[in-house]
Amino acid sequence: MAENTTITLDGITIAPGVLETIIAMAAENVDGVTAVLACPALRRRASRPMVDCVIEDGKLTCGIHIIASYGIALTTIGAAVQAAVSSALRAQLGVEPVAVDVFIDAIDFSACE
Repeated sequence: MAENTTITLDGITIAPGVLETIIAMAAENVDGVTAVLACPALRRRASRPMVDCVIEDGKLTCGIHIIASYGIALTTIGAAVQAAVSSALRAQLGVEPVAVDVFIDAIDFSACE
């Protein structure tokens, strides 16, 4: 999503950073999510944003890249992130996303040490 554009959803105009912040904060509060932003090694591989939103025909689709904690099923973490992001977007914007795609870029093993 371009940084200098605005987003209009159901008559509400917001800056892309606001939407990305809502999504990132919702995901960060999920048990098992270590980080929303990828570690520097993964970040250097691609310059893609870690939160991506697409609006087509007035419908919102989100993608979020996370680092997950070791020891919790990845499907459990992914489903919890999807639910948290959907809930946050409903509460903050009154918008239901058509999809929330969760990309687990890495697993944090620091709890094993």
